[in-house]
Amino acid sequence: MSQEKVDLHKQQKHDRKKLVKKRKIEQVSLVIAGVLVAAALITWIGFSVHSKYEENKAANPVYHDIDVSAMTDYLYELEE
Repeated sequence: MSQEKVDLHKQQKHDRKKLVKKRKIEQVSLVIAGVLVAAALITWIGFSVHSKYEENKAANPVYHDIDVSAMTDYLYELEE
């Protein structure tokens, strides 16, 4: 091997710990960024679905008819 290759190999061996550490930091930061983006996306989708549901619920209210004639008859009987 030429002296240049030997020097290059020594330099790479010397910087290997720094490169491995840098690579690990990059991988962890990419994972964290991915998790944050996924969480933001899920939150946004959930909020949008909830907003649409509440809009639809407010636009179409549901009314229930309750027959209270039996209660009123009972109350009139109590008053007598």
